[in-house]
Amino acid sequence: MILLNASASARRAASIGGLGLLALGTSALAAPRQADDVQAPSTGPIRDALQSVSEDVQIYNDHLTILASPWMEGRLPGTRGMELAKEYMEYYFRQYGLKAPYDGEVVQPDGTSLVEAEASFRQPFDLGESADLVRGELEFEGGGQRLGFERGKSADFTVTGLGEGGEAKGDMVFVGYGIDNEDQNYSSYAEGETLEGKIAVMLRFEPFREGGSDAGKSLWKRAGRSGWTSYAGFAHKLEQAAKLGAAGVVIINTPGVADRRAGALYGMNNVSLANPFEGPVLHMSTDAGRRLIERASGGATTLEELTSKANAGEPAAGISGTLDLDVLIDRRPLSAENIVAVLPGKGSLAEEKIVIGAHLDHLGMGDFGSRDRAAGMKLHPGADDNATGCAGILHIAKRMARDYAEAPADADLRTIVFIAFSAEESGLIGAAHYAENPLGSLGSHKLMMNFDMIGRMTNSRVKLSGTWTADGLGEFLQPIVERSPLTVVQERRAGGGSDHQMFYRRRVPVLFSIIADFHGDYHTSRDVSPLINRVEAVHAANLFYDIATEYAKLPETFPYMSGRDIQRKIKAADEAAESEADEEPARAGPVRARVRLGIRPEYNADEEGRPPGILVGSVSEGSPAEAAGLKGGDRIVKWGGKDIEGARQLGEVLSSAEPGDKVALGVVRDGETIEIEVTLVGR
Repeated sequence: MILLNASASARRAASIGGLGLLALGTSALAAPRQADDVQAPSTGPIRDALQSVSEDVQIYNDHLTILASPWMEGRLPGTRGMELAKEYMEYYFRQYGLKAPYDGEVVQPDGTSLVEAEASFRQPFDLGESADLVRGELEFEGGGQRLGFERGKSADFTVTGLGEGGEAKGDMVFVGYGIDNEDQNYSSYAEGETLEGKIAVMLRFEPFREGGSDAGKSLWKRAGRSGWTSYAGFAHKLEQAAKLGAAGVVIINTPGVADRRAGALYGMNNVSLANPFEGPVLHMSTDAGRRLIERASGGATTLEELTSKANAGEPAAGISGTLDLDVLIDRRPLSAENIVAVLPGKGSLAEEKIVIGAHLDHLGMGDFGSRDRAAGMKLHPGADDNATGCAGILHIAKRMARDYAEAPADADLRTIVFIAFSAEESGLIGAAHYAENPLGSLGSHKLMMNFDMIGRMTNSRVKLSGTWTADGLGEFLQPIVERSPLTVVQERRAGGGSDHQMFYRRRVPVLFSIIADFHGDYHTSRDVSPLINRVEAVHAANLFYDIATEYAKLPETFPYMSGRDIQRKIKAADEAAESEADEEPARAGPVRARVRLGIRPEYNADEEGRPPGILVGSVSEGSPAEAAGLKGGDRIVKWGGKDIEGARQLGEVLSSAEPGDKVALGVVRDGETIEIEVTLVGR
């Protein structure tokens, strides 16, 4: 973009700060001067919307839109886009007056560089290695003919990161699924078979049912169940091939399976193993597999016929020919960086710390972890996951930096550590690195607060997990939660697979904020900034701001509670809640309940805007509910065929039941209504 009639410094500030320019998407930049009687339009839907909200929401919008823009390339570690995202976070941390905690190189006036203390926000860590494909070729030779294959995700085959690469040429051996499963008395290999110097051609997944309502589903899973056993994984298949001496492996997408991944091919960065196969591993499409089998059998059989034999555990015959695999992979060490900024505390509490974090990284072009069918083919902007969280910590950093600057000199305030984590999507690697290499001691960290996806709430519902990870934390939070304009769904445990888990495992209490109701655009190219509710995301950030502000000045923090401690406390609360539910109808007239179900209902589930039913908060160990398969998060909408309006009815329905009664419950789980039969027991 070009800023006309503006100084160089003004152009640079607009480019870096992005205050509304990318967000508005209009000609807000200066344009060639017009006659004095020509005025710019004063209205427009985007302009009007932004002018109708607070300045905080406007600035949040800027942060969100820029972090989720195509310019950031999906924020995949190791890419230029991720570098830009890190620079963006650093820029604003500096603008807000936060301190850089690490040594860093500083360019001197004469052009030389010197390492200075507390000059860098970056905490580097090892992220394994990057793998770039230099060459990948596949050719079949047999019956005096050659058959070439085209490489590409929408072509015949891809080269995967499951193998080390190299050249491998040898006889082709079709090995079915390439599985050795003693529990099922199933093996793809004959006793004493060797693959020494040969190329193993195998099917993806594992034996499946070929007819009936479960067609395409695993033979080794219970009827009606989806998914596969661990034997279907790449690791087991390649381990068996390696044991038998295979020089290379070609994995064919199996025809007829009930799995949405069956049409996708994995490339270098989509899949990997801790111990890669020592040779090339190629992934072949079903259509290419059909052509290969037809040529290798001389037209005597088909891929579908061989698949049926493999399902039945029968060996293949009549397959011959040579495969030539030529793969060259350029592997380089790959590092990533957390962006860490410090707001120094004051007085007697300054040595203690509160972490406020969110992961900055995402999936790039869907290189791994994508839920899109066309994985790896589209930009994954990661607007909700997790540009919303990073914009949230910038919002909090600005407010708290101002508060600390205005605090009296004799105030006692804890230090706040803001962290934009990297490599969360790769397995919480950045958070684990900080937890192992913290600022000061990890024992000085009194609370870790984590944002992940706060921009697309349903009915203004946001989840707050970890409220019992410190003894007394839940009670402390309640008045703060009640002030929020959001409906805050509290979870006692440290739920959610995000960066806070690395702290909780090391005995740091945690709080985790995320949308209460997941959306289908998670980990897809559809997670884009226009879908984000900026106002509600700021409300979520303000909730954490309020919590951090109050927690920073508490004279004493609350002690850590382990998962076992929380379980004991939950069990006691469940029993108390159920007793209360039993007693409520007794006061109204009916007899006291003689049976128990064993759930802790969410009694605030009847609030306006909530769907009807009994929202199950948790299930008691050894209870009828647990035996029937009820889970926390289920919503009971029918009891014995009758509609249930809310949790307050639990005592009423229990009071009319007898020990041994079997009750059909209509339960909404993950958006689908299922029926669960529960057998009630006496109290």
